[in-house]
Amino acid sequence: MNSVFQRALGTDYERLHPKLQLHYLPSSTDGVIGWGFGEVHIWRDRFSRQAVPFSLESRAFRDGHGREVLSMTSIFHFTRPRKVEASWTYDEFTGLTLEYPRLRGVLRATQTLSVDNRGGLRITTGSQRLCIGQWSFELPGPLRTEASVYEFYDEDDGCVRLDVDVTRPLSGDQYGYSGKYVADFR
Repeated sequence: MNSVFQRALGTDYERLHPKLQLHYLPSSTDGVIGWGFGEVHIWRDRFSRQAVPFSLESRAFRDGHGREVLSMTSIFHFTRPRKVEASWTYDEFTGLTLEYPRLRGVLRATQTLSVDNRGGLRITTGSQRLCIGQWSFELPGPLRTEASVYEFYDEDDGCVRLDVDVTRPLSGDQYGYSGKYVADFR
């Protein structure tokens, strides 16, 4: 079984740097768990934090609908750790979809992927739907959260570098982080 990202990227998956290929490789049939440790610099308007330790874990499974899912959990180790959970699925009709659980529902966002000439991966958000129970509606532009993630493998430092930018147009809220991590599998 190909992983969610292998299916979403198609032949472009081979253009990813080999270390990034491993990072996005776990599938429900291989039992592999990816993990990583690193540090990020976080900024939010006038708030910023330098060298915040963080860890991540990725694992694949099949959900109750039989879909292949890649789940990633990132933990930012502040005085009180902050956990961010997200999962990706791939559908031939809708493409790659990020599901971000919310308190009273699930936010689903389509994702656009591209691989650059150095094997880095860019992920950007597309249309977004808020799903609460049996109700589902598309969020109009001002209510969306626009996000861009870029990861590449730094050969000189032997680590994955990442940049994340998030903007909420309606509230003017903007934040992001950049940093590096070392990934492995078990």
